[in-house]
Amino acid sequence: MHIVVSLLPTMSVSKALHLLKGASNRELFKHKPNFRKRYWGGHF
Repeated sequence: MHIVVSLLPTMSVSKALHLLKGASNRELFKHKPNFRKRYWGGHF
């Protein structure tokens, strides 16, 4: 999977990736609640 992202000039790439990772994790755990038990720290 590939995505194209546009950033504001004031946003760092690392900050954008941090936000993207957080949003994708929230969606994953929302749709697959059993992952919370397997990945109890909430991260991979």
